[in-house]
Amino acid sequence: MLLKVFPKTFLLMALVWLAAMRTLTLADEPATKGTFTEPSAGLPADPLEPFVPAKPIDDAEKAKVEAKKFFVLGVSQLDQRNVLAAKRSFEKALSLDPDNVAVLKELVPLALQLNDVAAGMKYCERAVALDPKDFRLLHLLAGRQAEVGKLVDSVKLLEQARQVEGVLKEDPRLYIQIRSDLAQHLETLGRNEEAISPLQELLHLSENSSAPGITEFTKRFLDRRKFMDYEQLGRSLAKAGRFDEAIATLDKARSSEDRGKRLSLVIAEVSFDRGDFARAAKELEIYAALGSQNRAALDLYAKTLEKLARSKDLVPQVSRWLEADRDNPVLREFYAERLIDAGEFQAAQAELDRLRGRAATVPLTIRLYRKMNDPKKLLDAFIDVVRGTDRTDTIAEQIKATTEDQELLDALAKAAREVNGPDQKAYYASYVVAKLATMAKNGPMAIEFLTRCLGDKKAPPDPNLYEELITLLWENKKFEEILSVADQAEKAIPQFRSTFVEYRSRALESLGRTDEAIALLDQLVKESKSPEETISTRLAIARLQMQREKFDEAITICRSVEDQFPNSQQLPYVRYILATVLSQKGDIAEFEKTMLSLIQESEGIRGDFLATLHNDLGYTWAEHDKNLDQAEVMIRKALEAKPDEPAYLDSLGWVLFKLERYEQAAESLRKATDSPKGQDAVIYDHLGDVYLKLNKKVEAGRAWEKARELLTENKTTKARQQREQIEKKMQLLQDSSSASSTPSP
Repeated sequence: MLLKVFPKTFLLMALVWLAAMRTLTLADEPATKGTFTEPSAGLPADPLEPFVPAKPIDDAEKAKVEAKKFFVLGVSQLDQRNVLAAKRSFEKALSLDPDNVAVLKELVPLALQLNDVAAGMKYCERAVALDPKDFRLLHLLAGRQAEVGKLVDSVKLLEQARQVEGVLKEDPRLYIQIRSDLAQHLETLGRNEEAISPLQELLHLSENSSAPGITEFTKRFLDRRKFMDYEQLGRSLAKAGRFDEAIATLDKARSSEDRGKRLSLVIAEVSFDRGDFARAAKELEIYAALGSQNRAALDLYAKTLEKLARSKDLVPQVSRWLEADRDNPVLREFYAERLIDAGEFQAAQAELDRLRGRAATVPLTIRLYRKMNDPKKLLDAFIDVVRGTDRTDTIAEQIKATTEDQELLDALAKAAREVNGPDQKAYYASYVVAKLATMAKNGPMAIEFLTRCLGDKKAPPDPNLYEELITLLWENKKFEEILSVADQAEKAIPQFRSTFVEYRSRALESLGRTDEAIALLDQLVKESKSPEETISTRLAIARLQMQREKFDEAITICRSVEDQFPNSQQLPYVRYILATVLSQKGDIAEFEKTMLSLIQESEGIRGDFLATLHNDLGYTWAEHDKNLDQAEVMIRKALEAKPDEPAYLDSLGWVLFKLERYEQAAESLRKATDSPKGQDAVIYDHLGDVYLKLNKKVEAGRAWEKARELLTENKTTKARQQREQIEKKMQLLQDSSSASSTPSP
């Protein structure tokens, strides 16, 4: 310990000792080996022998001795503020003596000081395991566990620290903090009954702060906390269902300070939960008189008056509060909202005019015009939001309410068709209605108004709007119109030509005009201005060749792209397309090899793509009745990334079908069809097969009929073959039903 406090003194003594030894060595008469010829006072006359311990020291003990040397060195380096060197010395000491708690306790703050939090916490955990009564380390570790969301573990550590004796005397502030943190975490975990005890300990201490070791500073600290602790205890008691105790505690807290009136809100909340609505209303009126801008309190007051059958008193009471507190914007917003709900639209408009400029005015204004059923003013309000800064998040509730009212949506569409003028108002009116119609899943209306947006010459062409329109047209099987829109987009935004050429090629493919689609993409390859554009276009051609069942041509394209662009970031996707073609060709061995290689080399592959790999491999195994258990594992991995993806739900349903778990298969497939993206012929075909196994023939017939309907607009060879297979199954079902209904001769 002296070394730590007086390093310079120790160094001076060491230098004096070395000088004395050097003087003896340099004496005039040479010393006889092992003896001094002229013994000085204090030195033995007998020969000096090396120190030999009575009991031999083993290697483990030697390591501990060596560890102590590094520990002393580390302490010295800390005194010299050489933090990095000290850390290295302590780490060396710990490697020699892993259970040296003193070393661990030095390393904890050092690691944290150097921002190595993970290492600091590991040292802390080891130190706590060796010294379970170190309340400071327990509190430190508990805080870290809380930060990373491990509240249960944090509570265990705080409880352990709470049980340590002598904390109050040694560190009163930490004694208080341990109990405060513990109560807060327990309340967060919903363990309200357990939270009561540490809070009561704090309040007992604040009311009896003459305990030994409690300084004047700690007493003042306790006094400052008392009000907050009473409030928290009252809340915990209430949440534990101990309402009478909660009210008594809160009343006591309120009488202890001038600011106690602010506890009226908490008392009102407890009274409301207790069923004492009259007391709740009284307390809320006291709270409102303080001029607080607390919306939750106003909402609770409305609910309380409703419970008391006094809802008619709400607007007049709020009006009186406003007379006394005219500059309270939250109160005025609440008043305007209640006027709207009461149908007093003119008065509500006057209040909103006074609030102009506040963010809350926007949703209230839209609410007013929606309640008034005034589509023109409502449309103008929506336009103001769209044209200004992006504030759509503030009106999400009003947008939802509007999209759920088809009559109002039709009225907005009518108003938008009538908008004209020199500015871009007509464009924004069409844009608003298009967005609302899309959210309402009103495809025809959304298509109409997106088309109007794109036809407005006053607005610059927007590639996103073109893509939205093409997506809607695709969902509605309007492939001819996609050709026209994509062609218009190519001309309007030439820098995005490759994107819209690919849309055209897919539309041509769906119309059965695959040769035209390939010719279009071949021309795009010749015009490509970047390797990435060339790759994506050639892969589009490979997909089309696969659709035509020209698998070798598709494989050749993929192999060529691999060879030509070996360092492209798109290479995993190229190999994925290759694997898909191999699967379609029936070369399952090569497909498996490629897919497993991609999954094993998945570092750097984004999560969605990796999920696709898992799904496709699992589905292909299911299709070929191979590795069914492993296939289920693969598909469930994909669903972990995207639980509601219809394609993955279909894959799961199909592998469960192959595993003869038909009820589970039907559940997964039905969930897939609940999604708009799940309106796919393959999914309904699979669902029909499952229903047949469950002997639900009527449901099977409906599922197959839906599958056939979804294939009607698709003119590709593959779609025609799928349709024919489904029709055969439907015919067999009909024949079997007819046979079973014919009476026996």
